[in-house]
Amino acid sequence: MPKTSDQACRGRFFRLLSKVQRPGQYAGGEWNAVVKPFEEVEARFALAFPDTYGMGMSCLGFKVVYHLINRREDALAERFFAPEPDMEHLLREADLPLPSLESHRPLFAFDAVAFSLQYELLLTNVLGMLRLGGIPLLARDRGPGDPLVVAGGDGTLSPEVPGPFFDLLLLGDGEVIVDPLVEAIREIRRRGEGRREAVARIARTVPGALAPSHYRRERTPSGFLVPRPAPGSPAPAAVSPAVVGDLDATPFPLAPPVPNVEVPFDRIALEIMRGCPHACRFCQAGFTRKPVRWRRPETILRLAEAALKATGYDEVSLLSLSSGDYPFLADLVRALHARLEHRGVTVSLPSLRVDEDLAGIPPLLAAGRRTGLTLAPEAGQRLRGSLNKDILDEDLFGAAETAWSLGWNRIKLYFMIGLPGERAEDADEIVSLAEGTARLRGRHGPSAGRVNVTVSPFVPRPHTPFQWEGQADPSLLISRRDRILARSRVRSVRYKFHDPARSVVEGLLARGDEAVSRVVLRAFLSGARFEAWDDRFDPAIWRTAMREEGIDPGRYVFAPRPLGEPAPWDIVRTGASREILLRERNRAQGGETTPSCRPGTCPGFCGPHARSCAYR
Repeated sequence: MPKTSDQACRGRFFRLLSKVQRPGQYAGGEWNAVVKPFEEVEARFALAFPDTYGMGMSCLGFKVVYHLINRREDALAERFFAPEPDMEHLLREADLPLPSLESHRPLFAFDAVAFSLQYELLLTNVLGMLRLGGIPLLARDRGPGDPLVVAGGDGTLSPEVPGPFFDLLLLGDGEVIVDPLVEAIREIRRRGEGRREAVARIARTVPGALAPSHYRRERTPSGFLVPRPAPGSPAPAAVSPAVVGDLDATPFPLAPPVPNVEVPFDRIALEIMRGCPHACRFCQAGFTRKPVRWRRPETILRLAEAALKATGYDEVSLLSLSSGDYPFLADLVRALHARLEHRGVTVSLPSLRVDEDLAGIPPLLAAGRRTGLTLAPEAGQRLRGSLNKDILDEDLFGAAETAWSLGWNRIKLYFMIGLPGERAEDADEIVSLAEGTARLRGRHGPSAGRVNVTVSPFVPRPHTPFQWEGQADPSLLISRRDRILARSRVRSVRYKFHDPARSVVEGLLARGDEAVSRVVLRAFLSGARFEAWDDRFDPAIWRTAMREEGIDPGRYVFAPRPLGEPAPWDIVRTGASREILLRERNRAQGGETTPSCRPGTCPGFCGPHARSCAYR
């Protein structure tokens, strides 16, 4: 890739736009985009989202980091997104580097490239962006002229698979990380420090920073590689993610760039609460994003007013892992409607937890568009105790009937199959719940309601009580799928099943050790891109890559992990200790639930961060 960023290069790039679908996603120039004099700042960041423009521009965390950097006078951040296949082909054919949206400079022109790694399947897109940006794919191959390459997001919580591709992984809340990172980059540039010194400085001074190169790998008795601090390295045995103490006081992007093209979630997204009071045993975010912190209603009202004024949107979405648990939700939604309804602005909520309080939520949103309500029962009644979802079928039906009575026209349900302790007949409960939900519509109209059911394979996640469990074989998942379809009778219930073959790759990347990074690299070089797209995922590429790299999915994915051995992800120390996770695993096997976080009730999941819990 030629390292040039002159005007001729930009002109050649813009001539490509007439040859691709959705050219607006590459043009830049959006309302509220921040363009600064490139040479007049001391720290220049390329913010890279390894998915399409539409997905990146729908990600609140990406917008937060963009705001946190650009609000500083001494730094700038410009955005990069993974080009779709047609644009990637044209860039490679024309031998042009991937440009930013703001100044159309290439990745290699920045001091640091910061990837937002939301989940592990995005790794092949990371490598695609690095190659198009003229940057070596492996950290060990980068030299003095290459930018530092870092990553944050949930995809870094099992750091050994992504580790070889990044100089540093930044764990935890960006609001705590960004300012120290900018200061470190400024100091590195002032001192003219080399890569090794720069990595060491960031690892030493930035909260949540983990330097993969500071660790060596040892093999456990069962054959997995686990990281240990290298001899003479100041690296800690484990790194704790950075945690925001006061969410209400953190800066928020009131004027994010407004997309020029349609994107999936084109609205104002306001995070009302961070963390979740529950501890669903399959949910990594429920364990790793604790403690629970929330914004005050008056703060949210102020942010909503300012963001709407700066963007012109007509919808506000209230985000959190469990919005129904926000203690002031009813009053907040009523206040938002009182202020915004006359302006044609609606309020929406993401997926909601099913419990006894849910039936009261649909009326709060009745003045909105009433297009769809999303609920996540996850499994039938028998399995929910082992998942620590202490909810009842009647709670689901109560919420559904309220929604139908108020004119909602669609309900979306999420379930999993292949769960620990699952029986074949548990699949029948999925059908029963979905069809029961649809039939309730008949009390309020001439026919059953439309219910869309998404069924996903269970993938054991690090830092959860299920991290030691084996993953279900695809043949079992297919049998569960076929059983559900064979028993389905209500035509208004539609099922969508995630690919069992892709779940094998997800499981491999989620719980892999450093050796699995070679599989990712080989799959990328064989053409793997956009692995979450149904029409792009090719399981044959991954099977070949695993075979050629000597990685056995039977051992990495399907077999239970030894309880007495360290795991590759133990280098990340979250609030829930190993002892607590084992306690929860034992309770899961007995179908026993653990109380949620509440005033006076602390299950001990937050560790040293408990002092920041909003319930204290």
